[in-house]
Amino acid sequence: MKTKQRSLLALSTSIAALLLGGCAGFKGHNLPKANNLSPKSQTEAKTKCYTECKVATVKTSFDEALLSSNRFTLVESPKEADVVVRLTSYNERPVGIPPFLSGLTFMILPCWFTDVTHVGAEVRRGSLSQTYNIKDSSTIMIWPPLILAAPFAPPLKVAREVSENVYQTLVSKIEQDGFLK
Repeated sequence: MKTKQRSLLALSTSIAALLLGGCAGFKGHNLPKANNLSPKSQTEAKTKCYTECKVATVKTSFDEALLSSNRFTLVESPKEADVVVRLTSYNERPVGIPPFLSGLTFMILPCWFTDVTHVGAEVRRGSLSQTYNIKDSSTIMIWPPLILAAPFAPPLKVAREVSENVYQTLVSKIEQDGFLK
């Protein structure tokens, strides 16, 4: 009986590796790589920034991009802030029908979908105000024969890089438009 269980486990693992290995990710390249901001000296004061968004993951990702720029510090209320950023996340996630059909046919039919990271921001500093609308995409393709074409990037890594670039581009544009001290 143990031999049968081991055989079943080996077969399950092989099928999972085949299905997970047949994935590829491609960047949409709708945005150039975000400009790296010039390093800020330690003696210069950082701009106090308050961010708000109804979607926690969007706020967290944007806050990480702000902090990594070494230009901003986060504050808890808009009254303490020099700059107030109100983020809007647009839901452009793909519907699950293509992956469902592909799974229904045991991956005989390939499936692909485009994952769009689309963020809007309203930025205010006193009387200065600006609205931004930034988006980029990545395409994920799932099909077992792709395992033979190994040089493709892992889809989750590609989606994460595209998302990070959108937020870094937004921070860069905020800096370029004069919202720093």
